[in-house]
Amino acid sequence: MIKQGISIPEAPEYDPRYSQAVRAGNTVYVGGTMGVDMKTGQFAGPTIRQQAHQSLLNCQSILQAA
Repeated sequence: MIKQGISIPEAPEYDPRYSQAVRAGNTVYVGGTMGVDMKTGQFAGPTIRQQAHQSLLNCQSILQAA
């Protein structure tokens, strides 16, 4: 099975040695993402709710790219 790493600039990257996601066949595995808004480079807000919402938006961007 061929594995393809996926990294996009619209979502935070922890370490350049790791992909934000990996496609293996018909499955995409997304790594954990932080609640960082890439437009500002800062956490999306002070609350866990705001940061979790941003984290899910980051996951959505990664999955759309995949």
